[in-house]
Amino acid sequence: MPDIPEPATVTAKVTARLRPLAEAAGIGGSWVELEKDSNCTFFQSWHWMGPWLEYFADRQNTHLFECYRGEVLIGLGVLGRDRIRRRLILHKQSAGLERIHRFNA
Repeated sequence: MPDIPEPATVTAKVTARLRPLAEAAGIGGSWVELEKDSNCTFFQSWHWMGPWLEYFADRQNTHLFECYRGEVLIGLGVLGRDRIRRRLILHKQSAGLERIHRFNA
């Protein structure tokens, strides 16, 4: 069995920020940079998320979650909340999350 290296000591604090998606114009470059260091699926890639975010950007209940280790962006997530109608009667609150993160962060 190969030797597994010890994880590096992390001294930088991890911080997070949540803000309305409408305030997060231009996140495409950051998203693509995170893709390079992650094992994301097509549905987490900017090719999918870019148009998806354009559609949802003007909705009040959609937020961007950003995660940093020190000054380095290590994760992005999109949080959304909406009301769903089923069979024209039932109204249900729904929450969703799409995210991307550095694989080795």
